[in-house]
Amino acid sequence: QFINILTLIIFPCSIIFYVFGGEIIVFVFGEKWVSMISVFKIMSLGIVVLPFNILIDSVVKSSGSVKYLNFITFYEKPITLICLLIGVYLGDIYNIAIMVNFALYINFLLKSYIMTLVLKVSFLKLLKNHLYCLKFLFLPLLSLLLLSLTNFWKFELNIIVLLIAFVLTFFIFKKEITALLKTFQGNRKSK
Repeated sequence: QFINILTLIIFPCSIIFYVFGGEIIVFVFGEKWVSMISVFKIMSLGIVVLPFNILIDSVVKSSGSVKYLNFITFYEKPITLICLLIGVYLGDIYNIAIMVNFALYINFLLKSYIMTLVLKVSFLKLLKNHLYCLKFLFLPLLSLLLLSLTNFWKFELNIIVLLIAFVLTFFIFKKEITALLKTFQGNRKSK
């Protein structure tokens, strides 16, 4: 259930950061930082797996599996370091951002595999849990895709269409979303 809640929060944030990255950078940092918009957009794709990596670390630690915890430490840092070095070798911040995301996704896949070993569940079941909430993002993604195809890319219209798409999605999947939230609240109260 916690994976579903994370997905409901993280994926929309990632989409918003990616689509409105230019406006966010200009609003927060000013016109001098316009050259960093592409880097911000690439890094916004990395936030999709970051919370899951942290969650998987917590699951492995709480299971007491020292062997798997040591294995995560053994491969995670070298993969990240190698990807960073490749990004630096390629020569600019854009390539470094791409390689950091590459390291995040490789670590995510390896950690997911380790989590399947710790929890003794199939990788497909774990993947199904990760992908379950993507149906909630179908309308917002479709609306943004249609807007980009029409070349009508005004910031205000995009925000309005995105908000309408999220509201419609909430009403379409209202039962499932409220059930997820109630389950999450029930789990928090019992602890």
